[in-house]
Order: sequence, then structure tokens, then C-alpha cells
Amino acid sequence: MTLEGEVLVRLRLDGERVARAEVTSLRPLAPTRWLAGRSPEAVLAAVPAAFSVCGVAQGAAAARALACAGHAGAVVDDAAVMYEIVQEHFFRLLIGAPQALGRGVDLPAVAAARRRAEERSGAAIAQTAAETLFGMPASEWLALEDADALQAWAERGATLPALVLADVLREMPDVGRSDVPLLTEAAPEAIARGVVPNLVRDSAFAQQPTWNGAAAETGPLARMRAHPLVAALLARDGNTVAARFVARLAELATLVLALRDEEGSAGRWVAGCGLSDGSGLGAVQTARGLLLHRARIEGGRVIEYQIVAPTEWNFHPDGALARGLVDMQAEDVASLERKARLAVQLLDPCVASRIEVGHA
Repeated sequence: MTLEGEVLVRLRLDGERVARAEVTSLRPLAPTRWLAGRSPEAVLAAVPAAFSVCGVAQGAAAARALACAGHAGAVVDDAAVMYEIVQEHFFRLLIGAPQALGRGVDLPAVAAARRRAEERSGAAIAQTAAETLFGMPASEWLALEDADALQAWAERGATLPALVLADVLREMPDVGRSDVPLLTEAAPEAIARGVVPNLVRDSAFAQQPTWNGAAAETGPLARMRAHPLVAALLARDGNTVAARFVARLAELATLVLALRDEEGSAGRWVAGCGLSDGSGLGAVQTARGLLLHRARIEGGRVIEYQIVAPTEWNFHPDGALARGLVDMQAEDVASLERKARLAVQLLDPCVASRIEVGHA
């Protein structure tokens, strides 16, 4: 079984301004039904196969949730999760974002990154990143001093991501700006306190999750907000597509260096905890953001299973995309769709997206 769906974005115009942005996630909540009643071993086999995107992270979340619920046979491979994030970031930086702007893409580099990840060759993937993403070693890119140095790197246009960032900073520096809070990168126990009571009380919470009663943004921007380059853009322009693009670059640079040097994740990417009702929570930081799995086992069977995916955080009806598109200006529909496509790409849904434009 595979789980599909799409994100539908409806933009309502008032003249050349977006007066209202309606974002609807049309993803099924099937896991709450079809996983319940199976053995833990069957769930561990079924979950990765059900998700064509981020299958490794989904499997890791399942394994950690089941382990925290008392299943002894669940094993988590943290490095596999890190390699999957690297592959996803390569795709978004070299295919997704350039396509949204009408630029060409770099399929060979993405294919090379996938091969290097499958081979678990940290040194090779760091070299691929240096050549195709940064135009220099990742450590040198991370050492760029400030927003001016970043702008100069972009304007030199030595790589496709540099060209994309130059386009964004020049043509749409405020696109996607939202005041939606960035989701905290908290310990699993704190996540459990903030999310699980709502999830247990109302299964529909998984479709529109909130933190402290409000929508929140998860993903590279939330995780990399303290990096000097990201922090500089946040301070200057706010939570924009440019900041999200740079955060993804910064996170990828950090990851490829860690994989090159064979440094572990130290629990940053995969975590979990047991809950007071005997269930277990798996919390995985995926390429798209925080993924949660909750499982409860009785009599050797999984009797409850719930998933809260990053797409539901970022594409919440009052979330970062919806709030970031309101008041956006565009001279024509084509320009508006181009900006909206980029905003969608950099919040990175795990399913297809569709944009419809009409008048308020």
C-alpha cells in the first residue's frame, strides 16, 4: 500500500494583490486505520514501503515509537536518516527550486548524490556538494561572514543554487514572509507534552497540528535559525523563501561535513520516549521537518498508531505557506504562480501540489 494525496493552494486576488490564500492538504490519514491490529514486525515492514518520500525517516520513526512502546526488535539507523536528508536537499536545491523559477536543473548531480548516499560515501558526497552546490568546500561556504558575503557568493553565480539565490534576492526578497513561529527543536518529552494530549483527544489533530495552540513552521529554517548566515537573513528580511533556501544550503553543508567525518547525530535526527499510557513516541527530523509516530502495543499487537507529518505542519490552513502568500503582489498571473511555486517548493510538501488563482 502507498499513500498519496496533494496540497491544493487557492490564491484569491484583489487587483494585483493576494487577498486570501487557502491551503488544503488532501493527504489521507490511512495509517491510523491500516496499521492498527498488526504485529510490530509487520508495522516495521509496512511503514517504509507505504511512503515513496522519506521512507527511511518514516521507518526510523516507526522503529523508535515501537521501541519506546516496548518492542525489543526495532533498530534505528541514524546515519541512513542523515543520508536521506542529504538526498532530499540535493533534489530541492538542484531541481525543485530551479524549476519553480523556470531555470534548468542539474539531474546528473542529484543522481550522483543519490549514488553516493546509497554507497554511504561521506567523502564523495561532500565532494559532489562542493562542486555542484557551493563552488567551494562546504566548510568554506559555512564560514561566509555575513549577508553581504552571501550576496556576493550568489552574484558570482558559480553554481545553480547561487544563481537561484541571486534571482530570489534580486526579484523577490520578501516572498513567503510569514510571522508563523518556528517550531522548537525540543526534546521528545517536551514534544510529547505539547502534542500528544491533543493527538490522543482528537485524531483530526494530525491533519492540522499546532504548537501552543498555533500553527508552526518546521524544517531547515526552524533547525538552522541560529546559523550566522540564516540569522542574518532572518533579522533583515524575516521568514522568507530566501531564508528557507539558505537554511537548506546551510543544513546540507553541515550534514555532508558530519557524514564525511563520520560524526554521529547524537540524537538530533532520531529521538523518542515512552508515554504515560504505555505508548511510544518516535520523533524524527526529516528533510521537511518534524515527523512524529505514536504507537501503543497490547497483547503483541499494535492497537493504536498515529502519524503527524511535516507537510501538515507547514501546509496548515493558517500556516507558513498560507500566511506567507497573503498580500503578495504580482503584475500578472504567471508571475504570481512563479512566486507561489517557489514558496511551495521551499516548504517542501511530501506530495504533489496544485496552485489555482482566482479573484476574491
